[in-house]
Amino acid sequence: VMRLIIRLCVCVCAGWWLAGSSMAASGPEDDGSRIVIRFPKDGSVVTGSDFELEYDFQRGELADHVHLYLDGRFQQKFPLEMMGLTRGPHEMRMVAATADHRLLKASSMVRFRIE
Repeated sequence: VMRLIIRLCVCVCAGWWLAGSSMAASGPEDDGSRIVIRFPKDGSVVTGSDFELEYDFQRGELADHVHLYLDGRFQQKFPLEMMGLTRGPHEMRMVAATADHRLLKASSMVRFRIE
């Protein structure tokens, strides 16, 4: 009887742990925000190293602003006028963030080439 109780406890505790870890691993919260990068378009070729970034951002319940990542690097206080990008392929990703900079689920990503 004691072994049965211990096994039952282990199974129940493992189930709670797995449920908790799967909830934690479910990713950033979806607060209803929406982001669309309008320019540059995904797959486009941009002539010249300078261009104006165009995007739409619809705030959800928690979003305060967006974070911009260019080629995987966070761009602090990014301007809309992107200047001096090197020739070749680039990846741009925008992610909605809360006032305390916690990332949310809403994001938009484009890959483009500078010629």
